[in-house]
Amino acid sequence: GGVEVRRGSRNDPAECCISGPHLFLGYVDEEDDAHAFETDADGRDWFCTGDVADLSGGRVKVIGRIRDIVIRKGLKVPISEVEGVLNRLPGIARSAGYAATDPETGERLAMAVLIAGLRAAGLATWKLPEELVLWVEPFPENATGKVLRNRLEAESVGRPRLVAPRLREENA
Repeated sequence: GGVEVRRGSRNDPAECCISGPHLFLGYVDEEDDAHAFETDADGRDWFCTGDVADLSGGRVKVIGRIRDIVIRKGLKVPISEVEGVLNRLPGIARSAGYAATDPETGERLAMAVLIAGLRAAGLATWKLPEELVLWVEPFPENATGKVLRNRLEAESVGRPRLVAPRLREENA
């Protein structure tokens, strides 16, 4: 009860804003409050969600995001910061982040990555990798820091991966 929704803020004319008794006092980082809250002419405080919304037929439909952030369990992940780091890595031609819906965290950061020209660097087609496996922790190594290649396949089981079309067809 008492919750109000409107479309439009000083940030964006399509931004979804909410007001009511559920409104929180602000973020821990006060800099985040500057774009997140505004007070209307009647003195009501509004939370500017950062979502682009369609308000019709008494329903709110979120159709996009205004800012380039992903909100994961209430924490704001700046997409451009992650893109900047990835784009500086050798072998990455370009990356683009986006928010993917996640039932547990609300949103998760997904990254589309364009791998720099292995072919342009002179690698023959028959030498191109047919599988890319995502690792988020260090590779298995010996005491001197050498990667233990004989353990990679076994330890890659269950990890997210991209495979060449030929391999997708074989596993279908």
